[in-house]
Amino acid sequence: MDEEHVLTVPELAKRWKCDEDSIRRYERKGKIKRAEDIPGVKYSISLIEQIETKWDDPLSPLERRRLEKTIESKDKTIAELQEKLLKIKNTVLEV
Repeated sequence: MDEEHVLTVPELAKRWKCDEDSIRRYERKGKIKRAEDIPGVKYSISLIEQIETKWDDPLSPLERRRLEKTIESKDKTIAELQEKLLKIKNTVLEV
């Protein structure tokens, strides 16, 4: 791997729009790994791109579930209101 196919900590932080400490934290947690056989702290662009493709879903699992529950609740409310409107419509048509 050559220098053209790696990113430094500042470059990666800029790419991910975060601070450099966040990049170091990701590395400590094992979420990213340094490029081997390259002096200094650098990350393989291909590895970074693999990670980024997994980020297509911007929602965390907890946020996704919260939103799904909200949608279910709203759908139920809509169905109840449609039923009430239908009863009102039928009542008006009878008169």
